[in-house]
Amino acid sequence: METLLIFILMHLIGDFYLQTAANSKCKNSKFNEEDGKCQKCKKCINNKLWFLVELAKHVGFYLIPFIFCVFFIKIQFAILFIFIVGITHYIIDLFSIILKKKFSHNTIFFIIDQMIHILVFVLLNYFYICKAKYLNDVPILQCIESIINLKIDELFIQRLVLFTLLLKPAGVFIDIVFSDINFEKKDDGDKQKCNTHNEKSDKSSISKKYKVGYIIGILERIIVCIFVVFSEYTVIGFIITIKTWARSRELKDKSEFREKYLTGTLLSILIAIIVGVLF
Repeated sequence: METLLIFILMHLIGDFYLQTAANSKCKNSKFNEEDGKCQKCKKCINNKLWFLVELAKHVGFYLIPFIFCVFFIKIQFAILFIFIVGITHYIIDLFSIILKKKFSHNTIFFIIDQMIHILVFVLLNYFYICKAKYLNDVPILQCIESIINLKIDELFIQRLVLFTLLLKPAGVFIDIVFSDINFEKKDDGDKQKCNTHNEKSDKSSISKKYKVGYIIGILERIIVCIFVVFSEYTVIGFIITIKTWARSRELKDKSEFREKYLTGTLLSILIAIIVGVLF
């Protein structure tokens, strides 16, 4: 079980924390849609297969955490595991990208994508257990244990995985859910008529608000998770009240923001409660 948790932890670090927003946008670019075009290099427009290069770049960074497999697996098995993980990750992400471009159901494909990745780690873990009797003598691991008395604690790794999930992966999931939900604008016709300059300024301000909201969401999940761990559930309502009060003006004036706010807040708190219960 420890090995499986370590594999999942490495996957979360590589797939979320070592993947930049630019790389994610390029490898998921939809060259037939304006929203999917890269605004800088535009290589995805000139070359429709450019996303394969960006996908390979992502896999390269994704495999960096798996190098630490040599600390608890013999070198020949570690190399084999890294090779299998790299190939399977490339294939799974490739099919996921192609299907998302055709059907545009980001949330469903995201969940299925992550489940298939975990299934790969379950199979690798099973292979590791079957060969465990050949992996008892690991020189690097013995050396580290003798120096710093390293012991793999399953509970510690489990909590580390849950905390890792609570930050960027949860934010990415909420963002993907937003992309699948059609938040309809209910403003008057006169308010919808804007010139190009105003539209650009609105987009930049929305981008800044999104980054701030993203950070607020992370802090919100951490605080809620802490209170759930200590069984202080009543404080969660107080946090929601403060957040709602801070956004009261926007909630009153903007119906589209109100829908996004409620969806994002409830989903964020739900994730934090689940992680807190499992912690």
